[in-house]
Amino acid sequence: MCSKSNDEHFRYTFVAQVPCQQEYRVNPVLGERYYLHWAGTGKAILAFSSKHEIQEIYSLLADTAATENTFREPQQLLEQINEIKKYGFAYSYSERIEDGASISAPILGKDGNAQAAISLIDPEIRLRKMDTLQVGKRLAEIASQLEHIYQTAGVILEYYP
Repeated sequence: MCSKSNDEHFRYTFVAQVPCQQEYRVNPVLGERYYLHWAGTGKAILAFSSKHEIQEIYSLLADTAATENTFREPQQLLEQINEIKKYGFAYSYSERIEDGASISAPILGKDGNAQAAISLIDPEIRLRKMDTLQVGKRLAEIASQLEHIYQTAGVILEYYP
């Protein structure tokens, strides 16, 4: 696994997006590497990673916070991971970027570990007006359909920077 000096294992990147047509928007940078604990997308992936990987990321929390809302305490992250596993989706408000928010669902492989995630990313003010539970459940349904398509086709999603 990784140490603090080699933490690339604990990062993800966006490889595609459909940009919002609204003038006020949040569009992540394609190819940029983000820590798994920073926002909904990463937490959706992290929640369906191995227990060992989840425990290893704890050592990075305090030193890698992106905003004042980024999780810094292992117990805080573990509570959210348990919630993500229960409901099948993650959400975040101003955890990676101030005033940015997301609702995300993991795309799982046959082994039950996350291979990717799909996300709705928007300004916090707009996302807070949505029904998080309803949107999260719908994203989880879409992710499940993608899982079936990928697994049936034998697709393994991997990213090589």
